[in-house]
Amino acid sequence: MPMFESNLVEGLARCTFSGYVGFGGKHLSTFEKPAAQVQSDIAMNPVSGGALFELATEINNFFESFKVSSRELMADIHYIREILMICHVNKLNTLSLIVRDNLGEQFVINFNIQKIAIKKVPPKLRIGGDTALAEFFMRLNSQECRLLFMRHLSALKIPLSATILPRLLIWVNGANYNLPVTPKFQQNYLNGIANTLWPHNSIGTREHLKPFHLNRTFDEIGKASMHGKKEQI
Repeated sequence: MPMFESNLVEGLARCTFSGYVGFGGKHLSTFEKPAAQVQSDIAMNPVSGGALFELATEINNFFESFKVSSRELMADIHYIREILMICHVNKLNTLSLIVRDNLGEQFVINFNIQKIAIKKVPPKLRIGGDTALAEFFMRLNSQECRLLFMRHLSALKIPLSATILPRLLIWVNGANYNLPVTPKFQQNYLNGIANTLWPHNSIGTREHLKPFHLNRTFDEIGKASMHGKKEQI
């Protein structure tokens, strides 16, 4: 579909929410990503068809069906309900937010964090002997990244509820990196690091703006996440 040549995340979200993607039995879908027809960062990004289906499954599972509250509708109460943050799918260092409000409407926002300046990567934070992935996680963990996130989220002009904070989940495409774990565990490894760095239930609060204090290396956090262990704060 043409939408997949311009914005993979938005196209995937549209297909998933509209019911075009099947997740079970004879209706199971697959994605094919043919050779790029144009020379662009988005078209050339090395995300596989398998990763796209895995992401579609994540979207489907995270954004569960719910009934719009008639009380909130009549009282004109509006707030952000859920945010799925997707990294590196459109292109490297681009973060895509799929946002859903309490009225069931979905929105997609994209912003790039490549220009966030970081200090030299400490040797202990390198992943697989490389610095590229560690640099990304250092940018993700910065206050500048959190401020960019809030700035783009506020552009939707949808309030944040003080009593019902948005749920947050992060998904990272690892096709750009050589990871020190087998393919079977790579997604858990990457997502485990990213979701440890960002608190899940504090969007819009002071806690959310503070970078996560690292008392373990990225690799240690990722490998602990592969086995279902949570990082201790």
